[in-house]
Amino acid sequence: MLFWIFIGVQTVLFVIMVKIMVLMSLAIFSEKHRRYPPFAPSFGKEKAVMQSIVRDILEKADRPMTVIDPGCGIGTLLVKLARQFPRHNFVGIEWGFWVFAALRLRSWRLKNLRVVRNNMFDVDFKDADVIMCFLMTPLMAPLADKILQECKKGVIVVSNTYTLPKLKLEETFKTRKKLFIQNVYMYKV
Repeated sequence: MLFWIFIGVQTVLFVIMVKIMVLMSLAIFSEKHRRYPPFAPSFGKEKAVMQSIVRDILEKADRPMTVIDPGCGIGTLLVKLARQFPRHNFVGIEWGFWVFAALRLRSWRLKNLRVVRNNMFDVDFKDADVIMCFLMTPLMAPLADKILQECKKGVIVVSNTYTLPKLKLEETFKTRKKLFIQNVYMYKV
């Protein structure tokens, strides 16, 4: 009897895994996925450097600030900062349904974190004080144009690995990696 229960549980788990694989395949090969880059979380030294930069800005702020993370993924940066700084406002923008759903689950108790499922280019950045991003090269020039058009003077932009053309580079933070050179860049509008 125990053997048949074990077989039944294994069969149910197998069916669930197949369904997950089918859904992930549909997400990966959909037209929307071809237009936008895939989910790639921030990690390692770059993530730590980005958090440190934004943390310093928020600690020194004399008023509540708004931090926007376009292409935030599951919120590896946002959720931690929102927990540490409840007086500041955070906005995460993510287009992918499953990634967005995971972020909603991670952040549902945080009153200072708003999650938007949309194309980042369709969301207004006018309230931003800080923008942090880890995107890919094809998105950086259009993002720089959007920031220059919509953001007020003095907005700080922190970018992981990829540079933003047309924005004034304030500082480069070298991560000192030997295999891949991935720096963090800070800009001021």
